[in-house]
Amino acid sequence: MRALRYLLETTPTVPLPRRRKDRRPWRMQVISGSLWAGRLIVGFIVMGMAIAGLLWWVATPDPNAPLAFLVGWWTLPVAVIVMLLTAHRWAPFSIAFFLGPGIYRALGFLIAGPNPNSPIIAERIARLEALEIFAYCVVTIALTWRFLRERPAPTTFVDRCALTFFAVASLAQIVEQDHFYPRLLLSGLSALFVAWIAYRLYRPDKALKSR
Repeated sequence: MRALRYLLETTPTVPLPRRRKDRRPWRMQVISGSLWAGRLIVGFIVMGMAIAGLLWWVATPDPNAPLAFLVGWWTLPVAVIVMLLTAHRWAPFSIAFFLGPGIYRALGFLIAGPNPNSPIIAERIARLEALEIFAYCVVTIALTWRFLRERPAPTTFVDRCALTFFAVASLAQIVEQDHFYPRLLLSGLSALFVAWIAYRLYRPDKALKSR
């Protein structure tokens, strides 16, 4: 019940770390850096569990594969629950870490064009596909900009559901590898749009200040 109550509450979002001169004692800096590294490792573990669960649903699992017990239907719901409970922590970092560089790379491919002789498949994409990636990243960051500010907006229950659905849909798109019809990416983007509309109508940040 406590976890459910926590899930439904509006929670302050953890802001992105800023590049400022840290004047704290070195012990505090080491502890802070270790906590960020630990959160990063846990984040990749959760993401790996989600991918493993998605692979289990789209492919026939091999019962004789090593560590087969780690690839099952249960890994996806466990990852989803963790994402829902911790969305106020991972949302700003994940959006900035994964989509920020994507904008610059897509813009570079859009200007320079594809490199057909490159051994890297990502560098052979056409300008039209680069434009689609650029537009997707821009729209996603615009819909989630409130979490990327120096004083981010709080995370509501609707935000948690939308961000988690967006993350799982993005991972499912990678697993499915459907580049011609990115229905999963568009569905995740639609969830973010619904959450953005709810934020504009309710403005939970002003509600918290008025308490």
